[in-house]
Amino acid sequence: MPHLRSLLPSGLTVAAALLLAGCVQQQQMYTWGGYDASMYQYAKDTTKQSEFRETLANIIAASKSAGTPVPPGIHAEYGYQLLEMGKPDEAVAAFNAEKAAWPESTQFMESMIAYARAGRGQKPTAAQTSQIPQETPK
Repeated sequence: MPHLRSLLPSGLTVAAALLLAGCVQQQQMYTWGGYDASMYQYAKDTTKQSEFRETLANIIAASKSAGTPVPPGIHAEYGYQLLEMGKPDEAVAAFNAEKAAWPESTQFMESMIAYARAGRGQKPTAAQTSQIPQETPK
């Protein structure tokens, strides 16, 4: 049994090292910049739209300056906010940025681009119109 007693201190050291390693903070993949709190406040009180829009713009700027990807959905959310402000050209640019960063969003972003273009008096192309989900009659 003396052999087990000699292993006990080194075993405790290894266990402590593993425990502390779990506490090390990992670098985040995205810069969220208070998105969750801002979105929650906006959802509770839609008069906080400008603060929410500013948060989105700050997230985009911070991500670019940190050299990290803009989190998924942020360009799209920002584009929608711009569209609500009556800035369809800027909204389309944001939707295109979302589509470029996250190719899996292409179909949805194409429908938002068509929506933005239709809203400002420009007819969407046939390809864009086909991307807009249609309700099927029951």
